[in-house]
Amino acid sequence: MPATVSACLIIDTSASMSPWIANTVIDSKAFVSYSLAGDAIAVVNYDVNANNCYAPNGQMAVVDSTLSQLPAATAAISALTFNGNCTNIGGGIQKAYALLGGSGVAPRAAVLLTDGQQNCGIDPINVPATYPVYPCGMGDYVSVSQLQTIASRTNGVYYAIPRPINMMQIYNQIRSIQPRIQSVLNHQFAVSSSQPTLLLPASIAASSDLQQVGVVWDNTSYVYANNPQPTGNQVYAALYQPNGQLLPGPPARIGSGYVIFDVPSPTPGIWSVYFQYSGTLGGLNVTAGVFEFTPASQSEVRLEIDAPAVMNAGSPLAIKAQLLHENGDPVPITSATAEVASPGLSVKNALVKHADDLKGLSPLLDEPSHDEDTPERRLIQLHRLLLPGHDILPRRTRAAPMAAGADGSHHAVFADTAQGGAHNVLVRAQGYCDKSKSVVQRTQLATVHVADN
Repeated sequence: MPATVSACLIIDTSASMSPWIANTVIDSKAFVSYSLAGDAIAVVNYDVNANNCYAPNGQMAVVDSTLSQLPAATAAISALTFNGNCTNIGGGIQKAYALLGGSGVAPRAAVLLTDGQQNCGIDPINVPATYPVYPCGMGDYVSVSQLQTIASRTNGVYYAIPRPINMMQIYNQIRSIQPRIQSVLNHQFAVSSSQPTLLLPASIAASSDLQQVGVVWDNTSYVYANNPQPTGNQVYAALYQPNGQLLPGPPARIGSGYVIFDVPSPTPGIWSVYFQYSGTLGGLNVTAGVFEFTPASQSEVRLEIDAPAVMNAGSPLAIKAQLLHENGDPVPITSATAEVASPGLSVKNALVKHADDLKGLSPLLDEPSHDEDTPERRLIQLHRLLLPGHDILPRRTRAAPMAAGADGSHHAVFADTAQGGAHNVLVRAQGYCDKSKSVVQRTQLATVHVADN
């Protein structure tokens, strides 16, 4: 059986979250729905106060064999309202810790979502660090230093979510931090009427005792149908087995905007995730995650990447990657690529470029506690007004093959980091594991915060 975990999701429901609501609801429901029998789950939401969104009888819910706790949790997330007057991050962490402390399922951890910074209630630094917290900073206006401090003092990891469509990739990365779970594929893509299908390969090793696949799309007007030729508002997702045949039967869990497959004792080899939509209602952003569960009797193979958490603008970004067994023995890498998603223009430089446009604007004050008129708040207003036609804070993605080093690790250097902000590094690697006599495929993501000089 896969290892279990207690996971509490902490969701910001302040009014400033308005641009993030749709993806927050879809992706949080998909993340909770990854849970398996034996896991313990809960959801906390916070704004002025922190509340138990889903915690039956004030406790973590232990998922049983019926998985009935999952639709109850996703229904609670669907019912959230995002109109709070301030952002009480410390209160959300404190409420989550109270639930995790009463759970008998270990390890215990929390995932924190916020698009802003602490501006009321309990300072998160005053909450005793008890369990790892994985803070996710949403957008360009979070307090990175505050969230990095939360991560470091709780032994968690900070991740940036630059745009709503990137949220599920971060959730997938956090999913793979759990012991005995490896991220094989974590891919975000767009489909359109001119490109309505996609096929993504994923190599599953012989040592895997469960394969889990999540496919998540960002428009709930589209619904899953078990129809290989989707029409109207239908989408279709399926798995091709290594023998080229479709995996029979529907997904294990079907939700609004997502499907999840559970494949016990998967056949080793190259599986493929297939997605198709009708292309009639506009484009879709889709994220596919493939996870491989290694039994306790086998040695895990993990991809470790070394990239700085913080660096100055203009410095070269050096990335190192290596495949390792859990005891530290290396696994030879046959190929590796690094991809860096970066700001095309930093907030600092955007304030200069659009200074004249900002003079005639009034700041958007979603929350009463945001009562100050600042250039940054005016930039938020301008950014929202011009979307989706024009993005004044664009993102760009660069990719490069990684070169092998003398010790078997692989390396890449990206010289252009002139713009400050969140740079998300995604490394994909393949290697051959002699112990399992099979190919291993791994993906890892890390956030590098580039500070403006």
